Amino acid sequence: MRSSKILMNVLIIFLVAILSPDLSESAIYTQGYDFGNVKVDSTQINLVNISNRDSLPVVLTWISIDKDASCSDISVVTLPESMTISPNGSVNVEIGYSPSFVGECSASLRIFTGSPLPSNQVIFTGTGIEQEPMETEPNNISQILLEKLKEIIDYTNESIRYKTFKSHEQDKLSENRMKTFKKMLAVTYHLIENDHFGAAQNKLRAIYKKVDGKPKSNDFVSSDKAAHLALLINDLIDSFNFDYE
Repeated sequence: MRSSKILMNVLIIFLVAILSPDLSESAIYTQGYDFGNVKVDSTQINLVNISNRDSLPVVLTWISIDKDASCSDISVVTLPESMTISPNGSVNVEIGYSPSFVGECSASLRIFTGSPLPSNQVIFTGTGIEQEPMETEPNNISQILLEKLKEIIDYTNESIRYKTFKSHEQDKLSENRMKTFKKMLAVTYHLIENDHFGAAQNKLRAIYKKVDGKPKSNDFVSSDKAAHLALLINDLIDSFNFDYE
């Protein structure tokens, strides 16, 4: 009789564990996105916000595009620096669409928080359209842009080496921000190398906001060195004023 009672209690606990809702999963919220018309062999990147609506921290175990999707042109470009979302906080992830064919593309973004099933799943769509020939692209435009970007990268490395950048945050946070800033520059370099000029220019605009001084609390770097860096980045952005679409 005692064994039967113990077995019954274990069964009840097991059923409660299965049927009880996972509050951490229901707290995760994000939205899908339609990239619209994107030219074949180009790239468009969208910043996706994943928020935690719970009063407790939530740890994201993985973020991925559904492998069963019929279109593989939509992908996760960069994951958040931290996979832990504080109560009522949020993190960002970059989702890219690089159409390889003309036509509609659809894929599901799956967000996991420990359960075998995704805690949130949203749809991303886009339509690949024909790439038009460039009409006024200068000769060796990629090389010209890369040389300007290399100047920015060298200037950044030199300023970090001699500690002439002043971050608004200190210690570990400041170090992490510098690593993120250098990674953003490296991604831009890769995009230009592969002639993804639209995506590279959009990335540079995001980089510029980290040094433009508006608002200073959100800048990765400050000081007169940062002001000069902002001028170099803005000049490079203006260098994309040719028909690359």
